[in-house]
Amino acid sequence: MLGKEEVASCSLITSTPIRDHVKQSSPDLIQSICSQTQNPAYCQQLLQPLYRPGESLRDLGQSAFFSVSKLVFFTYDEIHVREVKTVTDPVLNKIYHKCGALYTAAINALDKAKGFLKSGDFQKLPNLVSLALNQPALCDSSFTPPTVEPADFKNLNNEARDACSVILAISNRLVSGKKNL
Repeated sequence: MLGKEEVASCSLITSTPIRDHVKQSSPDLIQSICSQTQNPAYCQQLLQPLYRPGESLRDLGQSAFFSVSKLVFFTYDEIHVREVKTVTDPVLNKIYHKCGALYTAAINALDKAKGFLKSGDFQKLPNLVSLALNQPALCDSSFTPPTVEPADFKNLNNEARDACSVILAISNRLVSGKKNL
């Protein structure tokens, strides 16, 4: 899992600021976004270190997309480590292999979405982010009894889902043109 320092460091990657949305104060903008997520407390924790005063929703979205993509890719790497470690357990190995394919789809969807965000073509963002958001849930559902999903891996999956939920809320807000509360 990414710590606060790693999430905050993701905000160092910036693009040319595009001031195309009315600015809100940090608490108002972040609270408004986070109220639309699956886990508002996680959202606050993710967005607070990324927000820079005076930046637009699009700017915040770019920082959040970078951070979330990094987390999803970290989870993908963890899946492959577990896949290698479970080579002698064909059932668990097959589940991790399936999860790897699901996370590949999530990464691809997020990469496409980042391109649309950068170009300002916001209409395609929600569908792509929703696709990414669904992949951790599908991975979770691959663990059927008697195979139990390890608790640490379930937490990682939940964090990926929560993180994607944050950028879905930002994407929906960009599409709707909500510039203020």
